[in-house]
Amino acid sequence: RSDADRCTKLRADWSRGFSRLGLASLQLKDYVVAEQSYRRAMELEPGNAAHAEGVASVAAARKEAAASAKAADDNAATAAKEAATASPDAPQPHYILGLIAKSENQADVADAEFGKVLAIDGTDLGARVNLAQLAMQKREYDRALELRRQVYGESDRAVATTLLRRAQTRIEAGRLAAAESD
Repeated sequence: RSDADRCTKLRADWSRGFSRLGLASLQLKDYVVAEQSYRRAMELEPGNAAHAEGVASVAAARKEAAASAKAADDNAATAAKEAATASPDAPQPHYILGLIAKSENQADVADAEFGKVLAIDGTDLGARVNLAQLAMQKREYDRALELRRQVYGESDRAVATTLLRRAQTRIEAGRLAAAESD
């Protein structure tokens, strides 16, 4: 890839250099650079079908990578559910299920799984951090503040950030209430 990259710097008007950079980047699974390179090649040589095929190849590779990642998440979730059933007093399967749910924007499921972790092991800081992040996401600032205080103490920046966001939300709510009464 470095040769192709160097080529595009030496001859910024040569479509083949960008096409080669696109191919090299695609093989390295750097889809952003691959697509940008193929698109630049298309700008320089609009009628070249190979450049258009390159853009299509990047789209197909991205789709395949996303499907593989989803399958891996599904396999991890299945294994974690089996582990939770086999070892109900183990916090790790619930933690993994919480992370998977959080990555899939299933905040309520993630919240429940991290809650199970704390029910099993009340000292788990990772579960508290994730619960605090979820509470912030759901704008449950009082809950987030309590969880962050448990993890970081009173003087930490995370606690200050939570207090600031809670204050901003309350100010906005006051403005909205005043506007609605007008």
